[in-house]
Amino acid sequence: MKRKFLQTITLTLAMSLLSACGTNQIPEDEQPSAEIETPQDDTVETPDSEDDSDLQSQEGDFFTMELTTDKVEKADIDKDGQDDELSLVLNEKDTSSYGYDVYDVKINDQTSSLFTEDDFITFMTMDVTYYFAHKADSNYVFVSIEGDAGKRSTSVFKVEDSSLEKVQEFSGELVHEITDGYLYLKKEVECFETLEVADAYYFTGDESSDFEPEAGMNKAQTIIDAKPFTLKADTKLSMDESGEEPKQLKAGDKIYPSYYDENGWIGFEDKDGNSVGCLDVNSEDAKDLFE
Repeated sequence: MKRKFLQTITLTLAMSLLSACGTNQIPEDEQPSAEIETPQDDTVETPDSEDDSDLQSQEGDFFTMELTTDKVEKADIDKDGQDDELSLVLNEKDTSSYGYDVYDVKINDQTSSLFTEDDFITFMTMDVTYYFAHKADSNYVFVSIEGDAGKRSTSVFKVEDSSLEKVQEFSGELVHEITDGYLYLKKEVECFETLEVADAYYFTGDESSDFEPEAGMNKAQTIIDAKPFTLKADTKLSMDESGEEPKQLKAGDKIYPSYYDENGWIGFEDKDGNSVGCLDVNSEDAKDLFE
């Protein structure tokens, strides 16, 4: 199974928030307050075989798994000492109606259809990825859809007695990673060229609360899968709030975008991950700096 979204997250996002350019400071009560890690001991990779003896139960107060069409996952999600079964099952009616495979989520004996007719009309065709997350006493299914013409959406369903209730939807964004403390969603931002950036939302879950993003979500967004920009001329970028003087850059240097904020500033790093300053992408001469 791919483990794209089960990696350790360190202070990269927090540092990028603290280094946002200009006067766009993130209020102290909106910043991540601690290092975010996915517990390594609690993440168990499930083998490809569907044989019960090969399936491993998930344990701990937090774990995630990707649900796929070729296996039944097992986990004690209600902590009653018995493994629950989670799987994707083909919805033959919708598959017949829309001309491509449509899957429902099955938890034990309860099957939940996650899509409406409006979804099919909006996306036309859908590349769907399903994730299950257990945190404390709550369980969630995250459904990320990528459709025609770049349309995207992520929906969050809370598991209630093996059935699913939608509690949140993010239009235009896909799941990038789920950690114990945060849900990271990636989206496309048009600046110079299309960049993928990741927002972070608080991922809550206890006996009394549904999933809710924090009212003050992050204003600066970590850029993922960054590609280098090559400078056409010698330059020095603007100072960021680290207070360190940006170093002189030369024509031909490659620098990597590291974060983007809502006011149009992009932070850049060198190949070694060192900050080299930031740039207002809305300025008239910004594009002229790069090949």
